[in-house]
Amino acid sequence: MAKKVIKPYSNEIHYKNGNIKFKEYYLNGKYHREGGPAKIGGYINGQTEYEYYWVNGEPHKEDGPAYTSYSKDGKISSEEYWINGKLHRENGPATIFYYSNGEIKLKEYFFNGKRHREDGPAWAICWEDGKIEEEYYLNGEKITDEFKILVMKTLEKV
Repeated sequence: MAKKVIKPYSNEIHYKNGNIKFKEYYLNGKYHREGGPAKIGGYINGQTEYEYYWVNGEPHKEDGPAYTSYSKDGKISSEEYWINGKLHRENGPATIFYYSNGEIKLKEYFFNGKRHREDGPAWAICWEDGKIEEEYYLNGEKITDEFKILVMKTLEKV
């Protein structure tokens, strides 16, 4: 039996004012688009709400965040870095969430889908009152040994 080939297609919905509510690109029934986001959402005011990059049904973008969401005024509210369907970033946090003033609320470091950071916390949240909570991970395993954490904190400052 011959393999059925499904051609690429897209789906697009607009608000009554003509602005894009969402647009999605598919290939073989999976989210897919090379060179641009496979999913785009918009607010009624015309501002982009989100951009999601997918290749062959998996979140993937090599030169920036695969997921970016925006507030109604156009400011970035979150970013996620994905490679081949796994949270991954080598030189910075793989997930970042922002307060409306642009300050970072949450940072998470991932390597090949596992929380991982050798030179500091792999998870850190900064509360609006200034309180900071941190957790340390190596290869997806939470580090609770105080000596190991001290060494990682020292590496962070180098």
